[in-house]
Amino acid sequence: MASAAIEHIHKDTQLQGHWARRLVAGTLDFIIILFPLVFVDAMFSIVLGPIGRYYSSVFLAGVVWFLYSTLLEGAASTTLGKKLVGLSVERTDGKGVTFAEAAVRNLSRIFGLFLILDLLIGFVTEGNHRQKLMDRVSGTVVVLEGG
Repeated sequence: MASAAIEHIHKDTQLQGHWARRLVAGTLDFIIILFPLVFVDAMFSIVLGPIGRYYSSVFLAGVVWFLYSTLLEGAASTTLGKKLVGLSVERTDGKGVTFAEAAVRNLSRIFGLFLILDLLIGFVTEGNHRQKLMDRVSGTVVVLEGG
């Protein structure tokens, strides 16, 4: 019988490790894209003022994170953050991810609230405990490299 990840994570140390690695990888990837965004943010501040800069910066960060993740996962099945913690993305049939599949699974990165919902819905609904909602939609899963 299928069940939700939230029903298992408290007693499954491998599942806990999987989600901890994904959190670390996502944080590393965001830090990687954050450095170039600081310079772009300074330009937005000059042109748009503080309020316009805030909204533009948040949206721009989401778009850059989406493009970064999509391009790297589509080309190499991993991002720099995932690579550092030993994770990669593959299709549920074990084959490599296409650019289209990578784009679908990363759509929620464009806006932070969507990413949170993507994770929560994947966590509380039945299915593979290692998938967020957009992983299920795209037919992908994050796995340990070589595992």
